[in-house]
Amino acid sequence: MVEAAGAGPGTALASASASSAASSAASTAGAARWLRHFGAPGAAAVNLVCLPHAGAGAFQFAAWAKPLAGLAHIVAVQLPGREDRLGEPCMTSSVDLVDELAQALSELPPRPVVLYGHSMGASLAHALALRWRDPNRPLRALLVSGQLPPHIPRRRPPLATPEALLGWLRELEGMPAAVLANEELMALWLPAVWADMQLLDDYFAAGPRAKLDVPLTALSGTDDWLAPPDSVACWRDCAGATFHSATLEGGHFFPHTNAAAMLDTLRAALLRALAGADLLQTSYHP
Repeated sequence: MVEAAGAGPGTALASASASSAASSAASTAGAARWLRHFGAPGAAAVNLVCLPHAGAGAFQFAAWAKPLAGLAHIVAVQLPGREDRLGEPCMTSSVDLVDELAQALSELPPRPVVLYGHSMGASLAHALALRWRDPNRPLRALLVSGQLPPHIPRRRPPLATPEALLGWLRELEGMPAAVLANEELMALWLPAVWADMQLLDDYFAAGPRAKLDVPLTALSGTDDWLAPPDSVACWRDCAGATFHSATLEGGHFFPHTNAAAMLDTLRAALLRALAGADLLQTSYHP
């Protein structure tokens, strides 16, 4: 085999180096698309990766950065089709979405990770936890709220059309009637919620999963008819390690309507996840 002129070993090495650099840049760019960072990353003991409920975006988690400073760096997942990714097509395959997230999260600072999700975000966080394989960013715990585990029948009725979804949303507390009646807002927001319902259908269609080998905490709201406390407590069946549960005052959106209690509970769960790891920063004082 005759090499092309100038294509010696040095050229091949330079080409491989350039390819590696391009791959790294593409990976970093991918992480920038999917992740929003809140707080000072250098002063935290853990990356708290937060996944939103259906139709929601990453910026709701910005308020957690200050009260959890020194303990957790907030890394919020930004799904396509909302907020600063509004123009992008939504995803409806939970498997494909989890693959994308796993790749993006591999670019996080190398420190322990705790996954948290509410409602739909809880299901996605669970799927991501089962897939987690990153020794440089060990998964310390999964926290879920306002969601049923995959082996418990859901209380949401079948939704065949976006219009049926809109009617169902009117039954949920937490969504102002004026917002739901605003056709312009609904035209922007409803496609993301509709796609997220399909994401959830895809997740639940797979049925029960293997048990997790990390601690699992499940949170519920006292008045949440969509994910009542007794059903949320069934997450214990998914736990292969320790399991904790807690019930807070409020309906389906209790993490927002009862924010102070939610932060206290979240803080306690993070401290449990890091207990014995000797990773807490001296700057953190609960």
